[in-house]
Amino acid sequence: MDRSACTNTNRIRRLIAESGLDAVVAIAPENVTHCSGYYNLDQRLLPENLHACVWTAEGEPTLIIPERERKLETFVRDVREHRAYGDFDEQGLDLLAEALRARGTERGRVGLDLRRMSAIHLRGLEARLPELKVDDATALFGRMRLVKAPEEIAILRRAAVATEKAIAIGYAQAAPGNTEKSVVDAMDCHLEKLGAEAVAFNVMASGERTVQGHHRAELAPIAEGDVLRVDYGGLFDGYYTDLVRMAVVGRPSDRQRTAYEKCYAVHQRCLAVLRPGITGHQIYELAVAAYAEVGLPLTRDMFGHSIGLAVHERPVFCAGDDWALEPGVVVCVENGYTDFEHKERYHVEDMLVITENGSELLSTYSDPATMNVIT
Repeated sequence: MDRSACTNTNRIRRLIAESGLDAVVAIAPENVTHCSGYYNLDQRLLPENLHACVWTAEGEPTLIIPERERKLETFVRDVREHRAYGDFDEQGLDLLAEALRARGTERGRVGLDLRRMSAIHLRGLEARLPELKVDDATALFGRMRLVKAPEEIAILRRAAVATEKAIAIGYAQAAPGNTEKSVVDAMDCHLEKLGAEAVAFNVMASGERTVQGHHRAELAPIAEGDVLRVDYGGLFDGYYTDLVRMAVVGRPSDRQRTAYEKCYAVHQRCLAVLRPGITGHQIYELAVAAYAEVGLPLTRDMFGHSIGLAVHERPVFCAGDDWALEPGVVVCVENGYTDFEHKERYHVEDMLVITENGSELLSTYSDPATMNVIT
């Protein structure tokens, strides 16, 4: 896949220039892919093997990766390969230090995504360049990835529909007495048939287990009156999806139906306010007010996040996040609450893209206004 159109190189250069850094080094898989167009599952499966991409505000980037036997796909022209096994990435660190020296930055301020860089790699780089001044560029890389190119939005649109369809098929094929695991296994099977390279996560729970956080499906049968919650995501060409859909076994009780309707009403209010300029903190405040208006207790402290090459990107819709939405940002909006008295959690999550005047729904396969019914 040619990913050159997925990266706004002018935005990368502008943000580096505005940061005052002499160079930045991408280490995290999502940042290496965004800054180079290079994508390989080894970036996530084998993080001990150094992958790095060096950028400055001017000049061309350098990509440093382990040796590969297959065709290399990247828009970076300066690619340097190293042998990753047996030498603990010594060769890769040598190449990274050499790339920074060649740019005259061995004594300069260099930004690294420190939240994702291993201590071994950092120590190795500092040993080679003892006068290097290291800054944390995690937020800077987040700004680079914030606004999605049309080609990225197209991938995420296709991925959102495929993910939602896999969930819907899994619920449609389920029956009372099936196990939680059999229901989510069906979703997994269909997700890959619909184009996912992998299932990223498949949180599934029924009945009282729905109140647990990221619960993994058990060999527990689903029974009449149980609510089911799946928090589900796939990996499509390196991009993540993240959706939540609910179901109920048999006809929902009046209490269950009312609880979900209130949850969905809050969700709709949050969707309605999405627009360029609004911050994560403002969305959080609006959500808190909406819960109070519909009479739901507040049992959450986050109501959504941006998504792309990572599952949780900023802005996050929580207290204190001052990042503002822009056209082209893809977000997940999620709302729900936990009924501790009856030991049930209600939850809904959708994917949208911010437009010039508002937002557009990407998860359009089904209507989550009501819970799926399993009979």
